[in-house]
Amino acid sequence: MCVILGDNVLEDSLDSFARQFLESQQESMVLLSHVSDPERFGVPTFGTDGRIIEITEKPVRASSSFAVVGVYFYAPSVWSIVDALAPSRRGELEITDVNNVYARRKQLAHGVLHGFWGDAGTTEALFRTSAVVRSWRIAGMMPAEVVGR
Repeated sequence: MCVILGDNVLEDSLDSFARQFLESQQESMVLLSHVSDPERFGVPTFGTDGRIIEITEKPVRASSSFAVVGVYFYAPSVWSIVDALAPSRRGELEITDVNNVYARRKQLAHGVLHGFWGDAGTTEALFRTSAVVRSWRIAGMMPAEVVGR
């Protein structure tokens, strides 16, 4: 299964990442993007073997310059993990907690986006993302039906 958060706009196709996940022996995979302000996002910490060992939401000091993008791939085992989760201090089940269970099990793969990633979760980010998508339209990179007329 692929879970995509609704405030994400991606330039890269997810096809190669889906294939990578399906061909792997992993139970989960997250996508990452290089950012200049990782403290605003979930940030992966990598072990010496290059695997993600933990994801920290909005850390005071980021352990890397990567942000976890709101695109996740899961095997059916995700349902048993979700069933076992306790609500966070906010009273919600957190996707980061799911991903950290897989990280502790060494069953969390990752892929890196190379194209644009817009997290349109704030007014300013929505404005910036809209400008990028508009530039794609002007450059003829997207058909009018995709972005509206």
